[in-house]
Amino acid sequence: MKQITVVCALCALSAVLPAPSAWAQSKEEGISLFNQALQLQKTAKSSQDLDRVLETYRKALAIFERLNFHKGIGLVANNMAMVYGRRGDYDRALELYAKSRAIEWKLGDTAGEENTLNNMGKRSGGVRGQ
Repeated sequence: MKQITVVCALCALSAVLPAPSAWAQSKEEGISLFNQALQLQKTAKSSQDLDRVLETYRKALAIFERLNFHKGIGLVANNMAMVYGRRGDYDRALELYAKSRAIEWKLGDTAGEENTLNNMGKRSGGVRGQ
């Protein structure tokens, strides 16, 4: 359910922003990669699957960072944190959750911040408790 909310949040942003510009096209590419990673994440079973998920998220993150698209950066960081938690890399997961939460706080995105804190709580000990 949370993943659907994340996708809907990105789609809503897409509808508000002007297009087609190079920025919008790049943002759409980032959103497409983000959605691909979400789908891969749902079915990932092996370490190799998780590597593919992270690589796809990294590509989306690079686009969002280049565009300075903070909402996208926060969403990708949150989802990457979940993957790192599944892999047992709890320190990296917590770093990414903190990055996501800081962005959400800066944007005044209380729903996003709530989602990140919820994910941290589920996985932290949350992170270690998976």
